Amino acid sequence: KENREAEARQKLAIARTQFKNGDWVEIPKFGQPGQINRVDQRKKVAMVQVGLGQWEMPLDELWPKK
Repeated sequence: KENREAEARQKLAIARTQFKNGDWVEIPKFGQPGQINRVDQRKKVAMVQVGLGQWEMPLDELWPKK
């Protein structure tokens, strides 16, 4: 079980390094999806469009949309 969890965390970390403009992501904090407008991998943040608002969010708070 631990191995599977570690593998899932690893896959998520890799997915977050591959986010690009236009990608749709899940934002658990908001309970809804958003679309990435800009990614700064150096700072580990993304500008995400959620409804009419735009938010700068840490990549750690974004999940790839299934």
